[in-house]
Amino acid sequence: MVLIVGGLFLSYEAAEKILELFHVDATNKHEQPAIDAGPERERQMVAGAIRTDLILSAEIMAIALAEVTDEIWWEQALILALIALVVTAGIYGAVALIVKMDDVGLHLARTREGFAADFGRGLVNFMPKLLTFISIVGTMAMAWVGGGLLVHNAAKLGWHGPEHWIEAVAHALHGIAPGGMTGFLDWLVFAIVSALAAVIVGSILAPIVHRLMPHGDNHEDVKK
Repeated sequence: MVLIVGGLFLSYEAAEKILELFHVDATNKHEQPAIDAGPERERQMVAGAIRTDLILSAEIMAIALAEVTDEIWWEQALILALIALVVTAGIYGAVALIVKMDDVGLHLARTREGFAADFGRGLVNFMPKLLTFISIVGTMAMAWVGGGLLVHNAAKLGWHGPEHWIEAVAHALHGIAPGGMTGFLDWLVFAIVSALAAVIVGSILAPIVHRLMPHGDNHEDVKK
């Protein structure tokens, strides 16, 4: 059940970003960029990022725990501790590096000359493109993982329909796949269909969440 809740959350997050991209979601259309809105809006964005990271971390640990249930308790604890260290050092370390990269570039551009200053300016100009790319890839990953969690865990609860339908679609496409590529095709079909399912589910959840948790007060705070 925890994994299903996590799948719903990831589906909602992915769908909301896609709806915002196509200007379907009106909850954020009046918001200013965080740098213009002030520190309060920036704190809200950081809080949202932390919430998403906590959910993702909990999902990773829950999936890892499901894979080691047959191990001795102390081996389970050791494996989970190692995974926690890798997640903390790897994922959050990379995020911290990306967040500070433009500051490094700005420092080089202001305090250095020649190649170092040019490199700093190039780094500052490159960061918006990198963040846009990461946002797109992150949204796709959330949809894929969220949909996968919903499909797999729905089957574990007895609802095998979605999983069987995806398998049927993949099997129907085996005839056009080159030899030895059927395994990759199965994975690709599952990834695409589960991501689409996540977007559909998330699009249903988004207006419900917005109705229960309206953002109007935040917009007024930003305008002030």
